[in-house]
Amino acid sequence: MIKSLNPAFDQVCGSIVTELMNRDDITEIYINDDGYVRYDSFGEGKVKLDTKLTPEVARAIIEIAAGQSGKVANAEIPSVSTEIRGYGCRFQGELPPIVRNPQFNIRKKAKKVFTFD
Repeated sequence: MIKSLNPAFDQVCGSIVTELMNRDDITEIYINDDGYVRYDSFGEGKVKLDTKLTPEVARAIIEIAAGQSGKVANAEIPSVSTEIRGYGCRFQGELPPIVRNPQFNIRKKAKKVFTFD
């Protein structure tokens, strides 16, 4: 069963993004303007999934992330930087007209610390 730290956000994201949010090896989840879900993990590196989000779903994700922190994301304010409630992840989203299609990046809190000798 998937752990939900923000049920409203997870519902908009769908099960695949929510599963990635709950994986400890994932450091970053993002979509570019092509809509494909991508992530970066400790073990796999950068991965592009076959899963694609529609521009409407990507926009809804950006809008809920903004709204839950009292911010607005729209054509007049097309860029939002916030934290995803419950998860504590950093979120950056962009909407048209500064991008062709909605896109976002989620940076998760570090679960692994790297040291250099």
